[in-house]
Amino acid sequence: YLGPDKATLEQRNNLASDLLFQWLNTPQALADFWKAQSPEIRQLMQGYVAGYNRSLAEQTAKGLPQPCAADWVRPIST
Repeated sequence: YLGPDKATLEQRNNLASDLLFQWLNTPQALADFWKAQSPEIRQLMQGYVAGYNRSLAEQTAKGLPQPCAADWVRPIST
């Protein structure tokens, strides 16, 4: 969303960062990571996701300021 030449807060180049995360975030890697978590950690993650998504929906209904209303601000999942 921000372009290959922009940088993250950590000053990483977006293109290099995107390539790394594209490699890491394969369906198999994500499934393996999820299976490796204890039930307690899964519950914590699911609770965080539910709370984030609820807050996002509530704030969106009120009208988010820019850049919080940008396309990259969206619900998350486990």
